[in-house]
Amino acid sequence: MIAADSTYEWRRVGEHVTDPRLSQAFVMIRASTGEALMEKIVEGQIRFYNPLEFAVLEAVPQMHGSRRLSVHCRIIEWTPERMVAHTRYDPGLVLPRHSHASDSLIYILEGEVAIDGRLCGAGTQIVLPKGAAIGPLIAGPEGCTFIESYAGDVTATVLDAEGYERLLADRGIRSLGGQDLQTISAS
Repeated sequence: MIAADSTYEWRRVGEHVTDPRLSQAFVMIRASTGEALMEKIVEGQIRFYNPLEFAVLEAVPQMHGSRRLSVHCRIIEWTPERMVAHTRYDPGLVLPRHSHASDSLIYILEGEVAIDGRLCGAGTQIVLPKGAAIGPLIAGPEGCTFIESYAGDVTATVLDAEGYERLLADRGIRSLGGQDLQTISAS
């Protein structure tokens, strides 16, 4: 996920904001490029989103033979209280057994993913309490697209790094490193 470090910063939106309710709005800026990643939420206001209008961010890149696979994530909303994302796993992507530092909800929109050996298809709702173990996760042959929501801290902790490395090796997968999200397209 996006690291909470100096790589990103919040900047007040300029004078172009005409709606007085947004006068305290901020934009998350990638410090290295000045690129706006997302607006800070104005609490108490209803919000409507089209996830396809958000930049696609990439994480956990892997090489499956000559194919590069990744997690593709569109951060819809990210505040200290919650994070909501529209996420896609490429077909065959493998993620480690891990836990998160807050409660999480996942709703699968398309495709399927095997979680702890259980196949979860479109329409599956996964409730993941803070600290609960999940995984390994293996995306199905069509990949998997879902909405995920976290109640606060999204930090993930890998629970079996050696087992994950063995799983990747057994499948001929090479990790390219990089768990943090990187922008890969603007739409």
